[in-house]
Amino acid sequence: MTQREEFEEKVGETREQAECEWPLREQREAPQPNLIELKGGYIKITYASTSFSGIPLLTYEDASGVRHFKGDEIRQLDTEIGRQVTVSTDRVHGTTLTLLVPIFKLNLNLNESSFTTWAITTTCCELVRNGDAERTLPVGALQTYRVDELRGTAKKVYF
Repeated sequence: MTQREEFEEKVGETREQAECEWPLREQREAPQPNLIELKGGYIKITYASTSFSGIPLLTYEDASGVRHFKGDEIRQLDTEIGRQVTVSTDRVHGTTLTLLVPIFKLNLNLNESSFTTWAITTTCCELVRNGDAERTLPVGALQTYRVDELRGTAKKVYF
């Protein structure tokens, strides 16, 4: 029985499902980059999934300045489309930045790969006043999105 057939039998998926998922599941177990450096338009992002202190770090730079995030300020979620790395950039207005980090197969000699990805800025709606009544949510979509294309490198570094 091949490794792929064993995988299909183990997870109980159809051949079509396993064909799509098998390479991704196998690669998630391979060494992944831990330092991402990206630029696009007026945005620059550096993300380290770990650091000397053992916590994740993210630096976000745009036209309004530079912001640094660390540890629990950075939320990481592994999904089918890769890792979603989210930080709150404006707590008053409910604005977040989510960076999409794909799964990698790094060149073992270089430990580095160039790639393109996206940063999604999500802004929540503001409450509106209904005359003298308390503030309420408006009708319709409660979030808006801006998507920025970013290019850069993913590296495996050793701390």
